[in-house]
Amino acid sequence: MLGTALRPIDLLAPPQLFMLSWIFEAGQVEAVPNADLRAWWALAFSVVFSTFVAYGLWYYLMSRYPVSQVSPFAMLAPVIGAVAGVVTFAGVVLVQFKGKVS
Repeated sequence: MLGTALRPIDLLAPPQLFMLSWIFEAGQVEAVPNADLRAWWALAFSVVFSTFVAYGLWYYLMSRYPVSQVSPFAMLAPVIGAVAGVVTFAGVVLVQFKGKVS
């Protein structure tokens, strides 16, 4: 069974991420109630895919093969994510900053 207990260190990331969102983004509070069905489906897909499919496959591979053979593939996650982002969003600006970025 996976550990489900909340540890004190788990409480450090949310305040920092909320602060960064407040500084660098605009309109995020208004965007939640105004989100269309497509946005909610995208969120649901992301949650379900990353939780059930990706982790399920990862733990399946870890149970079948030695860790030394499976763990190097974890290093490919940023590469696959960057390539998938370029292919999927090819030139679309996803984030608009409030201030000037130098």
